[in-house]
Amino acid sequence: MEDCTHRKFKMSTWVGIPPFIGRLRTCWQCGAVKAGRNSVTLAGNYIDMTHASAPSDPASANVRVYADTASGFKMRNSSSTETDLSAGGTLSFVGSDTSAATTTNTSSDQDLGVVGSISIAATTPFYIFASMTVAKDNNGGGYLGLKLNSTQVIDGHGESKMSNHGSDVDTSGAICIYVPVRQANYLRAVGGFMHTGDDVNNGYAGIYEYTGGADMPTVTITSVTLTGMASTSGITVGIDEMFVYAVAN
Repeated sequence: MEDCTHRKFKMSTWVGIPPFIGRLRTCWQCGAVKAGRNSVTLAGNYIDMTHASAPSDPASANVRVYADTASGFKMRNSSSTETDLSAGGTLSFVGSDTSAATTTNTSSDQDLGVVGSISIAATTPFYIFASMTVAKDNNGGGYLGLKLNSTQVIDGHGESKMSNHGSDVDTSGAICIYVPVRQANYLRAVGGFMHTGDDVNNGYAGIYEYTGGADMPTVTITSVTLTGMASTSGITVGIDEMFVYAVAN
Protein backbone atom coordinates (compact mmCIF):
# COMPACT_ATOMS: atom_id res chain seq x y z
CA MET A 1 0.00 0.00 0.00
CA GLU A 2 0.95 3.67 0.13
CA ASP A 3 3.92 4.82 2.21
CA CYS A 4 1.89 7.75 3.48
CA THR A 5 0.11 6.72 6.70
CA HIS A 6 -1.41 10.03 7.71
CA ARG A 7 -4.71 9.77 9.53
CA LYS A 8 -7.12 12.26 11.04
CA PHE A 9 -9.62 11.20 13.64
CA LYS A 10 -8.56 7.61 12.98
CA MET A 11 -9.46 7.95 9.29
CA SER A 12 -7.10 7.82 6.31
CA THR A 13 -6.25 11.16 4.69
CA TRP A 14 -6.23 9.60 1.18
CA VAL A 15 -9.00 10.87 -1.11
CA GLY A 16 -9.96 9.69 -4.59
CA ILE A 17 -10.20 11.95 -7.64
CA PRO A 18 -13.00 11.88 -8.64
CA PRO A 19 -14.38 11.03 -5.20
CA PHE A 20 -14.97 7.37 -4.34
CA ILE A 21 -14.43 5.99 -7.87
CA GLY A 22 -11.22 7.79 -8.85
CA ARG A 23 -8.01 5.92 -9.67
CA LEU A 24 -5.94 9.00 -8.79
CA ARG A 25 -5.51 9.34 -5.04
CA THR A 26 -3.90 12.09 -3.03
CA CYS A 27 -3.16 12.69 0.64
CA TRP A 28 -4.49 16.09 1.63
CA GLN A 29 -2.16 16.05 4.62
CA CYS A 30 1.26 15.67 2.90
CA GLY A 31 0.49 16.01 -0.83
CA ALA A 32 1.45 12.44 -1.84
CA VAL A 33 -0.18 11.30 -5.09
CA LYS A 34 -0.80 7.77 -6.34
CA ALA A 35 -2.03 7.13 -9.90
CA GLY A 36 -3.61 3.76 -10.60
CA ARG A 37 -2.33 0.64 -8.90
CA ASN A 38 1.42 0.37 -8.33
CA SER A 39 1.98 2.99 -11.02
CA VAL A 40 3.37 6.30 -9.73
CA THR A 41 3.75 7.61 -6.21
CA LEU A 42 4.80 11.18 -5.53
CA ALA A 43 5.67 11.97 -1.95
CA GLY A 44 7.94 14.67 -0.60
CA ASN A 45 11.39 13.83 -1.93
CA TYR A 46 10.88 10.79 -4.18
CA ILE A 47 8.88 9.26 -7.04
CA ASP A 48 8.03 5.56 -7.23
CA MET A 49 7.48 4.39 -10.82
CA THR A 50 6.58 0.93 -12.13
CA HIS A 51 8.72 -0.08 -15.13
CA ALA A 52 6.88 -1.16 -18.25
CA SER A 53 6.98 -1.12 -22.05
CA ALA A 54 7.06 2.15 -23.98
CA PRO A 55 3.94 4.28 -23.47
CA SER A 56 2.04 5.98 -26.25
CA ASP A 57 3.30 9.33 -27.57
CA PRO A 58 2.48 12.43 -25.53
CA ALA A 59 0.74 15.45 -27.01
CA SER A 60 2.71 17.79 -29.26
CA ALA A 61 5.30 19.95 -27.43
CA ASN A 62 5.30 17.53 -24.48
CA VAL A 63 7.69 14.75 -23.45
CA ARG A 64 6.92 11.62 -21.45
CA VAL A 65 9.44 10.07 -19.04
CA TYR A 66 9.05 6.43 -18.08
CA ALA A 67 10.99 3.55 -16.54
CA ASP A 68 11.60 0.85 -19.16
CA THR A 69 13.50 -1.49 -16.85
CA ALA A 70 14.22 -1.72 -13.14
CA SER A 71 17.28 0.51 -13.69
CA GLY A 72 16.61 2.35 -16.96
CA PHE A 73 14.71 5.49 -17.84
CA LYS A 74 13.70 6.92 -21.21
CA MET A 75 12.11 10.09 -22.52
CA ARG A 76 9.63 9.90 -25.40
CA ASN A 77 8.40 12.81 -27.51
CA SER A 78 5.30 13.25 -29.67
CA SER A 79 7.15 11.78 -32.70
CA SER A 80 7.99 8.45 -30.98
CA THR A 81 11.65 9.48 -30.64
CA GLU A 82 13.11 8.05 -27.45
CA THR A 83 16.14 9.31 -25.53
CA ASP A 84 17.94 7.10 -23.03
CA LEU A 85 18.17 8.91 -19.70
CA SER A 86 20.16 6.20 -17.93
CA ALA A 87 23.36 7.40 -16.30
CA GLY A 88 26.82 6.07 -17.07
CA GLY A 89 27.98 7.38 -20.45
CA THR A 90 26.00 4.86 -22.47
CA LEU A 91 25.21 5.00 -26.18
CA SER A 92 21.63 5.79 -27.09
CA PHE A 93 20.19 4.46 -30.36
CA VAL A 94 19.15 7.34 -32.63
CA GLY A 95 18.27 5.72 -35.95
CA SER A 96 19.35 3.41 -38.75
CA ASP A 97 19.26 2.74 -42.48
CA THR A 98 19.55 -0.98 -43.10
CA SER A 99 18.87 -0.86 -46.85
CA ALA A 100 21.84 -1.36 -49.16
CA ALA A 101 22.66 1.39 -51.68
CA THR A 102 25.39 1.69 -54.30
CA THR A 103 26.73 4.20 -56.80
CA THR A 104 29.07 4.19 -59.80
CA ASN A 105 29.07 7.98 -60.14
CA THR A 106 32.56 9.39 -60.73
CA SER A 107 31.75 13.12 -60.67
CA SER A 108 29.79 13.86 -57.49
CA ASP A 109 28.82 12.50 -54.09
CA GLN A 110 25.67 10.38 -54.06
CA ASP A 111 23.51 9.76 -50.97
CA LEU A 112 23.84 6.12 -49.91
CA GLY A 113 22.96 5.66 -46.23
CA VAL A 114 20.46 8.16 -44.78
CA VAL A 115 19.25 8.36 -41.17
CA GLY A 116 16.65 11.12 -41.06
CA SER A 117 13.83 12.41 -38.83
CA ILE A 118 16.22 12.56 -35.87
CA SER A 119 17.16 15.21 -33.33
CA ILE A 120 20.74 15.43 -31.99
CA ALA A 121 21.56 18.64 -30.13
CA ALA A 122 24.78 20.48 -30.96
CA THR A 123 26.00 19.67 -27.44
CA THR A 124 25.62 15.90 -27.98
CA PRO A 125 28.42 13.87 -29.63
CA PHE A 126 27.49 10.82 -31.67
CA TYR A 127 28.84 7.83 -33.59
CA ILE A 128 28.10 6.54 -37.08
CA PHE A 129 28.64 2.85 -37.88
CA ALA A 130 28.20 1.18 -41.25
CA SER A 131 29.32 -1.60 -43.58
CA MET A 132 30.88 -0.67 -46.89
CA THR A 133 31.91 -2.37 -50.11
CA VAL A 134 33.93 -1.46 -53.19
CA ALA A 135 33.44 -3.74 -56.22
CA LYS A 136 35.97 -3.31 -59.00
CA ASP A 137 35.95 -4.07 -62.69
CA ASN A 138 38.87 -1.72 -63.07
CA ASN A 139 41.76 -0.29 -61.08
CA GLY A 140 40.72 2.50 -58.74
CA GLY A 141 39.04 3.22 -55.44
CA GLY A 142 35.82 4.14 -53.73
CA TYR A 143 35.34 7.31 -51.72
CA LEU A 144 33.23 8.07 -48.67
CA GLY A 145 31.61 11.39 -47.82
CA LEU A 146 29.62 12.68 -44.85
CA LYS A 147 26.62 14.99 -44.90
CA LEU A 148 25.07 16.49 -41.75
CA ASN A 149 21.64 17.95 -42.42
CA SER A 150 22.13 19.45 -45.90
CA THR A 151 25.82 20.32 -45.38
CA GLN A 152 28.38 18.14 -47.19
CA VAL A 153 30.92 18.20 -44.37
CA ILE A 154 33.33 15.80 -46.10
CA ASP A 155 33.41 15.44 -49.87
CA GLY A 156 34.28 12.26 -51.68
CA HIS A 157 36.39 14.21 -54.19
CA GLY A 158 39.74 12.85 -53.15
CA GLU A 159 39.37 14.01 -49.53
CA SER A 160 37.82 10.86 -48.19
CA LYS A 161 38.67 7.27 -48.94
CA MET A 162 37.27 3.87 -48.20
CA SER A 163 39.56 2.01 -50.57
CA ASN A 164 41.93 4.25 -52.50
CA HIS A 165 44.56 2.12 -54.23
CA GLY A 166 45.36 0.83 -57.66
CA SER A 167 44.36 -2.78 -57.08
CA ASP A 168 41.39 -4.29 -58.93
CA VAL A 169 40.55 -6.47 -55.88
CA ASP A 170 36.99 -6.21 -54.52
CA THR A 171 36.88 -5.21 -50.87
CA SER A 172 34.47 -4.74 -47.99
CA GLY A 173 34.85 -3.53 -44.45
CA ALA A 174 33.55 -1.58 -41.48
CA ILE A 175 33.29 2.16 -40.88
CA CYS A 176 33.22 4.08 -37.61
CA ILE A 177 32.91 7.87 -37.51
CA TYR A 178 32.93 9.99 -34.37
CA VAL A 179 31.24 13.41 -34.50
CA PRO A 180 32.08 15.47 -31.39
CA VAL A 181 30.19 18.41 -29.90
CA ARG A 182 29.73 21.04 -32.60
CA GLN A 183 31.31 24.22 -31.27
CA ALA A 184 33.34 27.15 -32.59
CA ASN A 185 36.97 26.39 -33.55
CA TYR A 186 36.23 22.61 -33.66
CA LEU A 187 33.82 22.42 -36.58
CA ARG A 188 36.03 20.11 -38.68
CA ALA A 189 36.91 17.78 -35.82
CA VAL A 190 35.36 14.68 -37.40
CA GLY A 191 37.34 11.49 -36.81
CA GLY A 192 37.04 7.85 -37.70
CA PHE A 193 38.48 4.82 -39.40
CA MET A 194 37.67 2.03 -41.78
CA HIS A 195 39.02 -1.49 -41.96
CA THR A 196 38.72 -3.82 -44.92
CA GLY A 197 39.46 -7.41 -45.80
CA ASP A 198 41.75 -6.24 -48.60
CA ASP A 199 45.38 -6.47 -47.46
CA VAL A 200 46.55 -3.66 -49.76
CA ASN A 201 47.70 -0.71 -47.62
CA ASN A 202 47.45 -3.13 -44.67
CA GLY A 203 43.67 -3.13 -45.04
CA TYR A 204 43.35 0.09 -43.04
CA ALA A 205 42.85 3.75 -43.86
CA GLY A 206 41.74 6.92 -42.16
CA ILE A 207 38.25 8.12 -42.92
CA TYR A 208 39.39 11.20 -44.82
CA GLU A 209 42.06 13.64 -45.87
CA TYR A 210 40.32 16.85 -44.87
CA THR A 211 41.41 19.36 -47.50
CA GLY A 212 37.97 20.68 -48.43
CA GLY A 213 34.37 20.14 -47.45
CA ALA A 214 32.67 22.46 -44.96
CA ASP A 215 32.27 23.24 -41.27
CA MET A 216 29.80 21.09 -39.36
CA PRO A 217 26.47 22.84 -38.69
CA THR A 218 26.02 24.09 -35.11
CA VAL A 219 22.25 23.61 -35.16
CA THR A 220 20.41 20.44 -34.15
CA ILE A 221 21.28 17.53 -36.44
CA THR A 222 18.10 16.22 -38.07
CA SER A 223 19.68 13.91 -40.65
CA VAL A 224 22.97 12.04 -41.11
CA THR A 225 23.99 10.84 -44.57
CA LEU A 226 26.89 8.74 -45.81
CA THR A 227 27.67 9.59 -49.43
CA GLY A 228 29.85 7.79 -51.93
CA MET A 229 31.48 8.13 -55.33
CA ALA A 230 33.89 6.17 -57.50
CA SER A 231 37.35 7.29 -58.56
CA THR A 232 37.01 5.83 -62.06
CA SER A 233 34.52 3.93 -64.20
CA GLY A 234 34.08 0.27 -63.37
CA ILE A 235 33.99 0.97 -59.61
CA THR A 236 30.86 0.39 -57.50
CA VAL A 237 30.72 1.88 -53.99
CA GLY A 238 28.17 0.58 -51.51
CA ILE A 239 26.92 1.30 -47.98
CA ASP A 240 24.70 -0.93 -45.84
CA GLU A 241 23.62 -1.43 -42.21
CA MET A 242 24.14 2.17 -41.10
CA PHE A 243 23.48 2.99 -37.43
CA VAL A 244 23.67 6.26 -35.48
CA TYR A 245 24.16 6.33 -31.69
CA ALA A 246 24.29 9.41 -29.46
CA VAL A 247 26.67 9.55 -26.50
CA ALA A 248 25.11 10.23 -23.09
CA ASN A 249 26.88 13.24 -21.63
